[in-house]
Amino acid sequence: MKIVMLSVFDATASGLRLCEAINENTKHKIKLFQWKTGPFNHPHGTLVREDNYKRVQREVDRADIVHVKGDRPWSVVFPGMKHHKNIKINHKPVVQTLSGTLTRDIRFGGYGQCSRKSYPAKLITAHEPDLKHDWVDILTFYPIRSTAAVWRQSDPPVLMHIPSNRETKNTEFVLRIVEKMKKGVIFELLENITYRAVLEAKKRATLYFDQFVVGWYGNAAVEAMNYGVPVVSWISEFSQRLIEPPVITSGGAKEYAELIDWILDKDMAWLSQSVKEYCDTYHSYQSVAKQWDEIYESLR
Repeated sequence: MKIVMLSVFDATASGLRLCEAINENTKHKIKLFQWKTGPFNHPHGTLVREDNYKRVQREVDRADIVHVKGDRPWSVVFPGMKHHKNIKINHKPVVQTLSGTLTRDIRFGGYGQCSRKSYPAKLITAHEPDLKHDWVDILTFYPIRSTAAVWRQSDPPVLMHIPSNRETKNTEFVLRIVEKMKKGVIFELLENITYRAVLEAKKRATLYFDQFVVGWYGNAAVEAMNYGVPVVSWISEFSQRLIEPPVITSGGAKEYAELIDWILDKDMAWLSQSVKEYCDTYHSYQSVAKQWDEIYESLR
């Protein structure tokens, strides 16, 4: 089948990676069109501009399925997004993937503004368990191309945090955790560096701190897991009822600090192996493509 993916803001290239996974591991052919790129030089799909939006409509018209990636209903006009409203999709089977704050419950750092009736999609999926409302049909996973694990247990340990946004990642909470730790560590807080530099930096991390507002881990954590790097993040009880990842999670800063101190004193090879196996099982191109192959076939 021919599929068109439309993403207004594929900030961390997860949409592009999903297209790669599907094109390489299924018989479907999918193209990504997006309006904006992320700030850190991520690779991206075809950018929609004034001189090609009619081509995008032709691609939609020829497609068997339209896959919308993002939280906003397609009927909403995005500020500054020229020609968005001119692209019509409702004459095609539509699947929409949620991955952000508009539909996230207020308890988990979201706005809780949208409901099922906001979306014309035949099927709704979500990348994160805390977005798995009663009206979300399927939980899907961020894809990443599997690579060899490079993690090693260093002395002193290297703790790393690379926030794309300090507020949404709760960087101040990470700093409080590190301040309360008793074990001597190297703490690296890296900001405003390119995507390529981010990937290289994560290879030397002993532990990676991800996010502590949203009740699940994000793309940045998946990149660390892919190298076998254990991740520290807040995983809400709601999310853990759906799936329990091998992520270091706790309550307050003191509890996190005590838990991390204890873990760093142990042989962490087992944790690194568990993280890598989990990543390959749920986030590899092959596993993600298999799930999406079944989803697309169900929309025939």
